[in-house]
Amino acid sequence: MMQPSPDQEGYALVCGLSDSESYLSLRSGPSTSSPEIIKLNNFMLVHMTGEFSEDNKWSAIDYFLVAADSDGREWREFSQMPIELYGFVSTKYLCDFYDHPEN
Repeated sequence: MMQPSPDQEGYALVCGLSDSESYLSLRSGPSTSSPEIIKLNNFMLVHMTGEFSEDNKWSAIDYFLVAADSDGREWREFSQMPIELYGFVSTKYLCDFYDHPEN
């Protein structure tokens, strides 16, 4: 699992969650004490803004797409309408993603 580099803007894939019932919290700030906005599943495609917490443990995202089901089966049609939500996610559960819908 290759995590995104600090200050990297672009796409990342939610990955490394323990099972299909696990989720990654999108939070209003870069802390586990910040309110949760929504739960993201494994294999969701997120767009990182390039903004990271000082310790690089949190990345800001501004939208996400559903790229696969929670078992990792790819959806041939990416969600055409990104779901726009701004918040922070733990970089521990992000993997680099090089092939995205704009290519």
